[in-house]
Amino acid sequence: MEKVIDMFNVNGTLESPIYGIKKADEFYHELNNNTSNSELYLKGIFEQNDSNSLTLYFTYK
Repeated sequence: MEKVIDMFNVNGTLESPIYGIKKADEFYHELNNNTSNSELYLKGIFEQNDSNSLTLYFTYK
């Protein structure tokens, strides 16, 4: 999880359909706490050229 968080600027934010707009580190720690009995599987990273935007594609069980 820390490697994913490290991809963001220290003030980087993201938008989740469930959690709304949050700082990246807060989102991933909250997601991890809420899914502590689940395993996250990173399936892909999508970057938009010439921007600071990216999307993580993951599933969990």
